[in-house]
Amino acid sequence: MTIVLTPIGAGGAGTTLLEIRTALVQQSGHYELVVDADGADFSDNGADFHINAGQRWLSNNFEYKKGAAWLYQIPSSGESLITFSNARYVREVWIASTAAGRTQLEKKTHGWIRENYADVPLSTLTGGTPLYWCNTQVQLAPEQYAENATTLAADGMTDIDFLVYGSQYVTTGIIVMPPSDGTFTVEVLTRWQDKDLAVDTDVSFWSVAHPELLLDAARLSIERRLHRNTQGVNDFTAPLMNDLKQIEFDMVAEEASGPPEYWRMRG
Repeated sequence: MTIVLTPIGAGGAGTTLLEIRTALVQQSGHYELVVDADGADFSDNGADFHINAGQRWLSNNFEYKKGAAWLYQIPSSGESLITFSNARYVREVWIASTAAGRTQLEKKTHGWIRENYADVPLSTLTGGTPLYWCNTQVQLAPEQYAENATTLAADGMTDIDFLVYGSQYVTTGIIVMPPSDGTFTVEVLTRWQDKDLAVDTDVSFWSVAHPELLLDAARLSIERRLHRNTQGVNDFTAPLMNDLKQIEFDMVAEEASGPPEYWRMRG
């Protein structure tokens, strides 16, 4: 069985993880990365590691349009900490309600928020309509990894409203101030890490729009991590970067379309 990769723009529905995995072992010759290719069992036996590594490589080298997406949350009254996972960075934060419409929050530094909303604990602050936001670190020091809100409070600690306990290594936190005193939808425009491809039917931006690039990036990972072949890595890297540049040209052309005032540099 030979897999033909069909991007959605070419008349197909996109390429699934199973199809990428099958093509990967067929083209690389690393049939040990699936369970039993001779028996037509192309279940994962290590291939998915390289596919997801390749996907991350593509996204880290190119900020494609679909890499940014909105996160919607409704914090409880009196809450200020918004947390989410697998974010690269936050671009904008807005709040919306049927009564007040939509408003973009002003970004402030973490120090500014701490100085201007200094009362602790958080429950002592007067709530209102959020106006500001900042990035925050939600983790405790490594020596306090086993602590939680109960143990810290038992030791007399305060100002612990903006912490996440335990395994928080992929958790991102932002603070909105003042604490919400009503029902607001918080809308966070964030650039995300790719969702790992895990199930045979999974698809992603890269497998749907550019499956051939995902396949090449997975093979680059094999050259780097299995073969330790610098020349092989370079042979895949240069064409991939050139292809990504061509996609970027299309994005630049799209951004430059329309009336000149949309794109002309102003002094």
